[in-house]
Amino acid sequence: MQSAIARRCLVLLTAFTALVAVASTAHAQCVRPDNLNGPCWQPVNLNIPQFPDITNPGLGICWTLCIPTTNPVNVIQTTPVPTAVCGQFTSSVSVVNATTGVTDLFGSVILDYTRTWEEMDTSGRQYQVWRFAAKVDFSNTVGAVPRCPVPTCLPPFGPHPTAFFYGYVDYSIECTIGLTESSLVLFHNCDAFIHQPPALSSRPGAFHPATTYAVVSPNTSTNPFTPTSPALLPTFPSGPLMVEAVRNVNNPAGLPFCVAEEPLLDGDLMPLVFGCPCGASLLPQVSANLFKGSGVCIGPISGGGSSFEALFFAILPWLFYDTTSIGSWTTDFNYPGQENAFVGEGLFQYHDSCQELLPPPVFTDFAEIFYGGQTTGGRVVLPNPLFPPLTQNFVDLADNYSTPIGGPPPPLPIYGAVEPTDHLIYVNPTMP
Repeated sequence: MQSAIARRCLVLLTAFTALVAVASTAHAQCVRPDNLNGPCWQPVNLNIPQFPDITNPGLGICWTLCIPTTNPVNVIQTTPVPTAVCGQFTSSVSVVNATTGVTDLFGSVILDYTRTWEEMDTSGRQYQVWRFAAKVDFSNTVGAVPRCPVPTCLPPFGPHPTAFFYGYVDYSIECTIGLTESSLVLFHNCDAFIHQPPALSSRPGAFHPATTYAVVSPNTSTNPFTPTSPALLPTFPSGPLMVEAVRNVNNPAGLPFCVAEEPLLDGDLMPLVFGCPCGASLLPQVSANLFKGSGVCIGPISGGGSSFEALFFAILPWLFYDTTSIGSWTTDFNYPGQENAFVGEGLFQYHDSCQELLPPPVFTDFAEIFYGGQTTGGRVVLPNPLFPPLTQNFVDLADNYSTPIGGPPPPLPIYGAVEPTDHLIYVNPTMP
C-alpha cells in the first residue's frame, strides 16, 4: 500500500531534524511561518499554534433536490491533538440542538493541516489563518429524533453506526489581541456518492437519494450564514492555478518529522457542467470540473514533478472533480467575513516523484479519492515575503483512499467512512 512505500521512500533521506515543533500557545503576533517549505523531499519542522476549545453557534442544513431547509445548532470543537501523521490532528466535535440541548451528531474529526496565510478585514485589523482539510465519521445520540442535519442512514432511521462527513476547518488569530476564531464546514452527500453501489461502499443501502446534509459554523446574528438555494448560487472557483503545493504526509514510523511541501509548477481548474446530481432537479448547486496540476520536484525516472489529475469512470459517482456550493457568510463582523463556502470530492490519478528515488520495482502512480473544502471571497489576503502570493480562491483536499496503479486489484470498499491520509493538494485558482 502507498503509506508503506512512502515510509520506505522517506527512510532513504539522510538529512532530517529530530522534532516536530508545534507551538504550545497562540501568540498575539502574526507572520508565523509553518516551516513546511524546503528542498525537495527533505525533512522539515512543522510549526503551528495550539488552538483552544471553541464553541460556535451554527447551522444544520439539508438539501432535497438542492432546495435547503435549516435548523440552528451549536458546534463544540475541542483542542486539536496531533497524531503520528505529519500535520494531522484530531478534534472532538459535537453538533448540539440549539433549542433542546440534545446532541444531534458527535465524532472525532480528522484534521489534515494544509497551509497558512494572512488577511485583513474592512476595518484594517490583520489576522493569520490556518486551514485543515477535515473528515469525520459522525454518530448520533441514542433516542434522537429525525431532524436536520442528522442523515437518515443513521439509527434509528438507518442501519449504519456512522455517517461520513467531509469539508474543512479554519482557525484565525487576530494579530493585535490574539483572539482565536474558527469556521467549520462539514458535508454528507447523497446515496450515489456515499452508499451506492453497494459493492463500493462500506455503508451500503438506499436512504437519502435526493438529500444532502451539512453542518456550518459560525452562524451569528451579526454574520449569518445563508445556504445555497435557487436565489443564492455563488460563482465557482476556476482558472489557472497560481500557487501553492502538494505534500506527502507519511513519515517513517517513530521519526517525528514532516516532509517539505512540493510547490506547484502549473495547473488548471476548469468547470465543465453545472447541475444537481442528487435527484432530478436542474438547479446548479454542483460543478463538475477538469482539475490537474504538477509540482517542481523532478523525479529521476519521469523527469517531472509530482502531479494530480481528476479522472472519470462510468461506474463511479464523480464526473471528474465535483464541487458543491454550501452557501455564504454575509458580513465582515466576525471571521470568516463575507466568504463563500464549497466542498469538493473526486477520483484522482496521483504521481509521487519521491517514489522514483527507490530502486525498482516500485509504484509511483496511485488512484486516490480526495475530499476537502473550498472558499472564495472573504477578507483581503495580504502579500507577505514568508508566504506565497495568494488569490482569495482556496482549494484544500486530503485523500481518503489510495491504491497503486498497476498493482493488485483495488481493495473494496472505496468510500463510506474515514480512511488514512497519504497526500494533500492545496492550490489557488485565479478566478472568480
